[in-house]
Amino acid sequence: MLNSRRMSILFGLALAATLAASPRAQTSTPPLPDIQKLGPQVGSKVPDFTLPDQHGTPRTLQSLIGPKGLMLLFYRSADWCPYCKTQLAELQSRLPVLSKQGIGVAAISPASARTRTCRGRSCHRRS
Repeated sequence: MLNSRRMSILFGLALAATLAASPRAQTSTPPLPDIQKLGPQVGSKVPDFTLPDQHGTPRTLQSLIGPKGLMLLFYRSADWCPYCKTQLAELQSRLPVLSKQGIGVAAISPASARTRTCRGRSCHRRS
């Protein structure tokens, strides 16, 4: 019994030494990107654009800007992303205050206007 216990301990130590010496254990993780440098920054100029709104109506940058500016929110999906859904609901509740302050608001998603409007119901049937 003593020998099997010593063998187990020796095996465990050998395994730990092998794993510690492996190249995978010695590689360091790449540095995280500086999120302050990702995407458009607060106060930066946005190039002119024309995008469809949730009803398919084309909207331009100029049509969205309020007298004191525009708040642009980029989100992934209001259908499956709980963080996006929460952020959009919070923004929706603040629209009257932002509007009174002269700030236009737009939320932009890579999802199509059709997807955002229909939310996967019968309008996605293929003909």
